[in-house]
Amino acid sequence: MDRNFTDAAGNWRTSARRAYGVVFRAKEHQSSKIVALKQVRIPPEDRQNGVPITALREISILRMLKHDNIVNVLDVAVGSPMDEIYMVMEYCEQ
Repeated sequence: MDRNFTDAAGNWRTSARRAYGVVFRAKEHQSSKIVALKQVRIPPEDRQNGVPITALREISILRMLKHDNIVNVLDVAVGSPMDEIYMVMEYCEQ
């Protein structure tokens, strides 16, 4: 599935910056739905080794979990360059 995302205002809005990554508020072109894009943090020294096992574990666990108090992971998107990985998640207002 090909997904394209932009911010409705024309620039990215950083919703949160944490130790495990940055979360952006974005609009999916196909459905016009507002989503959260969580950038998976890959340290520069690990970029040639692929996706860290901790990121794979987080993605797989969050995709399996279905609960009202847990944000759903809708998809995983790969940016350009290929070492930018984003979890496409439900957007929740703070």
